[in-house]
Amino acid sequence: MIDDMNAPHRTDIAQFLAKAWSALTPQIVADKRKAQIATLSTVGHDGAPAARSVVVRAIDTSRATIDIFTDAATSKCAEIIN
Repeated sequence: MIDDMNAPHRTDIAQFLAKAWSALTPQIVADKRKAQIATLSTVGHDGAPAARSVVVRAIDTSRATIDIFTDAATSKCAEIIN
């Protein structure tokens, strides 16, 4: 029997989060004209996957928060909030 906890592919949550935050940090830009677009995926109201484009404006790793901007006139805002 293989012990999955000791498998070579195992990554602890701290390593995963460090890689995720380091991938997101370069997406932040102060100049709105140079904004990088990221894709945010969630589950839609109908239970299906939904992906939308957002602008990452700020990241606070100590609070584990990401500030994003998007077009408020679209249905994606309601899905992101809920």
